[in-house]
Amino acid sequence: MKKRMHVSMIFISLVLCFTLVPSQSAVSEGRIAFASLGENWDIYVMDADGSHLTQITTLPSNEIHPAWSPYGNRIAVVSDKEGNNDIYLMNADGSGMQQLTTHPASDERPAWSPDGEKIVFISTRDGSDELYLTDIQGTDITRLTFNEWIDGYPCWTPDGSSIVFSRDVEGNTDIYVLDVATGIETNLTDNPARDSFPAVSPTGDIAFLSNRENPDFPFYHVYVMHADGSGVEKISEDHVMWECPAWSPRGTSIACVASTDIKGESTTDIYVLSADGSSMINLTQSPTFVDDPSWCCLKDPAEGVDSVLRKAQEAFDRGEFETAYDLALQAQSIAGPDESLADLIEKYESVLSASNQLGTAQAFMDMGENEKALGLLYGARMIFQQYWLTEKVAEIDALLADIEQQKQVEDTLLSAQSLFQKGKQAYETGEYEAALDFFQQAQTLFASIDSEKAQECEEWIQKTQQQLESGTCLGSLFIVFLCLSGLLSRKIM
Repeated sequence: MKKRMHVSMIFISLVLCFTLVPSQSAVSEGRIAFASLGENWDIYVMDADGSHLTQITTLPSNEIHPAWSPYGNRIAVVSDKEGNNDIYLMNADGSGMQQLTTHPASDERPAWSPDGEKIVFISTRDGSDELYLTDIQGTDITRLTFNEWIDGYPCWTPDGSSIVFSRDVEGNTDIYVLDVATGIETNLTDNPARDSFPAVSPTGDIAFLSNRENPDFPFYHVYVMHADGSGVEKISEDHVMWECPAWSPRGTSIACVASTDIKGESTTDIYVLSADGSSMINLTQSPTFVDDPSWCCLKDPAEGVDSVLRKAQEAFDRGEFETAYDLALQAQSIAGPDESLADLIEKYESVLSASNQLGTAQAFMDMGENEKALGLLYGARMIFQQYWLTEKVAEIDALLADIEQQKQVEDTLLSAQSLFQKGKQAYETGEYEAALDFFQQAQTLFASIDSEKAQECEEWIQKTQQQLESGTCLGSLFIVFLCLSGLLSRKIM
C-alpha cells in the first residue's frame, strides 16, 4: 500500500495556486467507482455528475483499484484483507466479496475483458511486475508477459483482442499493446519522456499521461492518441498532476485524478475532463486522497445475457455441462433475479449432476463394482431422458447392456464351475457316467463365455471316457469268463 502515496505528491507544494473552475455542463452518464483514503482505503461509488456518493466497502483492510465489470453488476477490487494484495470480486453494492487470486505475491490493477469472461491483472509472482490473465473463477491463470521490466496499468481494446499497458524500462515508461492471441507486443509511444496510465476509449483511442513537455517536471498531463500511436494530442491544462484516466461509456469525457493546491491546501480529487480538454469539473472536492476512478459503462445487460446464454447453449450442446452451468450463473449475475434463468440453471445443474453420476458409475464399472454403478446409471438416465438428451440416454443404455452381459457371464461362470465341481466329485466316487454328463454340461457353458476352463473340462471328459471304456472292457472279459466257466462245468458233468 506504500505505493499508493505517489512520489509526485512531494511536489504538490510546487504547484501554483490554480483554481479549476467547474464546468456548468456536468456529465450524467453512468457511475464512477473510486478509492478514497480515510482510516484506510475504501471503495466509493457516485453518479457521473458527483451526486449520490456511497461508500460500499467498510472493512478494516485496504480496498483499492476498483474495476467495473462490462455490465456494471460487479466490481473487481484489490484488497489486503488476507495480508497481501489479492484480487476480489464483489457485487456493485459491495456485498458478496469473493477472493479471486490467492497467491502470496502482490496482485493488482484488475481489468475486465469486454465480454466479462476474463480479467487481466499485474502480479509480482514471478519476480517482476508482469501481466497475467485469469477467468472469473480464478481457476485458469496464464502469464502474458515475460521480461525483467515493470509492466502496469493494463486495459482492453474494445474488441477484446488486445491489452494496452505501460512498461517501465530503466526509468523510461512507454505505452505498449499486446495481441492476446499471438503474444506480439508493439511499442506505441517510444518517447524518452514517461508515458504511462493508458486508458482505451470505446472507439479505440488511447488516453495516457506523460511529462513529455518537460521531462524534469514531476507532473503529468493528459494526452490522447489513436490506437496505432499516431495523432498524439495534449488535452489537459498546466499546474495539475494527473493520474489514472478512465473513459466515459460514450467516449466523450475522461475521469482523472488531479492534484491541486487550493487556498494553500493540497488535495486530490476526481475530475471529469471533456475529450477535447475544453471543460472540466471536480466531482469529489474531497479533503483527503482519492484515486483509481473506474467508469461504469452503459452496455445493455440484456445483450450481455443473450451473448452469455448463447455460449452456454453451445457448450451444453457439445456436452460441456459444467461450462454451460457456469455460463448460466454468469448470465444470472448480469440479469439479476429472473425466473426463466433460474429454471435454466436448475436444468443445467441437474444435467451436470447426471453427468458426474455417469462418470462415477463408469469408474465403479472399471473397478468391477457393477452393483454400485447401476443405481447411479439409472438415476442419470432418468435426468438425461427428462431433458431429451438421447445420445446420453443411448450411452447409458449401452453401459447397462454391458453390465447385464457381464452379469450373464458371471452367472454362466458360476453355473459352469458348479457343474465342474460336481463332475469331479462324481469321478472320485467312480460315478463315471454322471461325471461325464457334468463335465460335458460344464464344458458347453465355459465355451459359451470363451473361458479357458473349457479346455480343462475337455481333459476331464477324456479321462472319464477312458475310465468308462476301461470299465466296459473289464465287464466284457468278466462275461466271457463266466461263459467259459459255464461250458467247463457242463463238460465235467
